[in-house]
Amino acid sequence: MTLTRNSNRVFGLLLVLISVFWIWIRPWNSPWQPFIAGDGLGYYSHLPAVFIYGDSELEYKWFNDAHNKNYAYSAFENPEDNLLVQYGDRKINKYYPGLSFAWMPFFFSAHAFASVTDYAADGYSAPYQWAIGLASLFWLIVGLIYLRKLILALTGNDGIAIAVALLIFFGTNLYLFGIFNNTLSHMYSFSVNTMFLYFAHSYFRNAENRTLYFVLAGSALLLTISIRPLNGLIMPAAFAFIPSGFFRSQKLFSGFDKKIVIPIVFSVVLLFWHFYIVSVQTGSFFAYTYTNESFDFAHSKFTDSLFSYHNGLFVYTPLALMSCAGIFFIRSAKQFVIPVLFFVIVFLYASWWYWPITRRALIDFYPLLAIMLALLLGKLSKPALRWMVTVLLLFSVFHFQLKNYQVNKGILSEYSTYSELFWRNYFRTDPANIYPIAPSTILAKEERTESFDGYTGPCKWTDSIAFSQKRALMLDQQWSSCIVSRCRYPELFERNGWRKVRVSFQTFVEDSVNIVNMYLEFRKQDSVVFNVPFYLIRDYINPGKWDYKEFGYEITDTTLINSNTIDEVTFAIWNPAAKGRVFADDVKMEFLLTDRSFETIR
Repeated sequence: MTLTRNSNRVFGLLLVLISVFWIWIRPWNSPWQPFIAGDGLGYYSHLPAVFIYGDSELEYKWFNDAHNKNYAYSAFENPEDNLLVQYGDRKINKYYPGLSFAWMPFFFSAHAFASVTDYAADGYSAPYQWAIGLASLFWLIVGLIYLRKLILALTGNDGIAIAVALLIFFGTNLYLFGIFNNTLSHMYSFSVNTMFLYFAHSYFRNAENRTLYFVLAGSALLLTISIRPLNGLIMPAAFAFIPSGFFRSQKLFSGFDKKIVIPIVFSVVLLFWHFYIVSVQTGSFFAYTYTNESFDFAHSKFTDSLFSYHNGLFVYTPLALMSCAGIFFIRSAKQFVIPVLFFVIVFLYASWWYWPITRRALIDFYPLLAIMLALLLGKLSKPALRWMVTVLLLFSVFHFQLKNYQVNKGILSEYSTYSELFWRNYFRTDPANIYPIAPSTILAKEERTESFDGYTGPCKWTDSIAFSQKRALMLDQQWSSCIVSRCRYPELFERNGWRKVRVSFQTFVEDSVNIVNMYLEFRKQDSVVFNVPFYLIRDYINPGKWDYKEFGYEITDTTLINSNTIDEVTFAIWNPAAKGRVFADDVKMEFLLTDRSFETIR
């Protein structure tokens, strides 16, 4: 009992530290990073529609105005396109209402506060943003608490339970979606799915409170399905907890318990809310609201979803791969439902039209990974093996955090990274400029490289500094700009495919330089027909050292840019302020004819 009490204190302190870290690292007042954003606009907007705007038909005609008053930008030219899709002869909010139900207490608190202060009581002003942000922290903490309870119930080892909860948080996308993507559904689904599994396990193992745990498991299952119907796939995992001979020797219920009244009322109100929202919009209680989005099981991206450099779960989250090693320590046939179900879910989401959702959609089912990880940790009896696995687990957390940072900083492209880009930037932390084109998609290619060693052109060069050989281009006060590469318009662009121009070079910029301008120009008889500007701003200059830069452009208007209208493509660099010097070396211009086989957006 002392051990449990001490463990509770330790875990409670860790949760407090996570909360403090969350509050410290998450921007609170940035108009560019609101709490209610992305898919969250759809999940959340059911609440102001019903309780603020009296939108009984759920037509959302008020949404654009409310959005534009509170947001600095929109991902769509028409803000309502964030959530509305065509369904028959009307537009509906495609997002299911379960998450809005989980937010109700926080929404009502924010609305009461806004109503008695100077904040606009419009559903999207600062109090509502803060309230939903705090709701995300609340549900994250709930998820971690129940994950510890679940693993403790399965293993009887509180050390393993705490370790699994911390590893799953810091070593997976739960970290990203728990702290920054506050209104996407995945972290909430993780928490509610974890609660369902804990209550289901308690139902089978606790005869005295069996009725209560049955009702609690049912309430959690209803909520998770209302958030995302596919979350119902978590239900078969409960079969792993059924004791041998349970249905022959055990009573299914323990009798009436007054504690079940609250979860029953919760479930009834949830069902009313869910079916009200769905039926008003679609005319049906059971409607598929994602309209033209579907699965393609014949072309599942199962392997890519696990192993690819651009979106592979195991590549970016090796903790998931280590967790799967727990399969080898499964003690009974029933427990095999856990890994089998996990990989079935991977296959299912990998068959979705927008299959890159797989890596984040799997957050919903991280309790399955956590169980497998706990099985692995429970078998580390030899000290040498324990130390080796501990080192690998810590490395997995470091690797995930580094890759997550690199994706957020543009060093890697989450959906377009390939092996060379991945390994070239493995340890990079400086901001990068990249224009990724997967080698496997290149149908034809022409390129020209200028190292400036035998350079005889008009630009100013120096032999006092160079990246690869003896000379480099220099732009200073006397010579601040120059065309550094000239190439004829390539014949390969007359063939079928997607036409891309990529320019890469090494640059060394002195600290006094704040911006470098570049221009990709399409010319006819030395007159500019079309100009594409690029800018190297202060945050990306990385002064005082050689740094690799990459810029590119895809030609989409072939009536403007073709072999009849263009005869030359040039690339120029300009040091506009000329307060310091800019050096460039190994300038490469590539003309690439590609296909779309690597690209993930429909």
